[in-house]
Amino acid sequence: NVQLGLFSIPQAALLLLADRSAIVARGPLQGFSPLVWAVVASTAFGGLLVAAVVKHADNIVKMYAAACAIVLTCAVTSIVTASPPSALFLSGMALVLGSLLLYNQPVATARTTAR
Repeated sequence: NVQLGLFSIPQAALLLLADRSAIVARGPLQGFSPLVWAVVASTAFGGLLVAAVVKHADNIVKMYAAACAIVLTCAVTSIVTASPPSALFLSGMALVLGSLLLYNQPVATARTTAR
């Protein structure tokens, strides 16, 4: 992340220089509406939530949470827009849900018999 951030600094500096008169006149946060602040806060909260999941769980749980979020988002979108998901997406969703069930099954231990 630091490397990606360092790569973007020169580009951001050039953009700031191009708009410096507007930034001096109206400030660097011009055009930020309450909706934009809500998106920024939601993204920041999501980043903190991912960090907490990785700290207290593992990367596999994080990937399953992301997959479940995609499935949930598709289900809500299908209901709201009244448009069914494609067959390919439904097959992917079945794989995700099936792998979730398999991952959460208890591990069977082998019984040993004394002779």
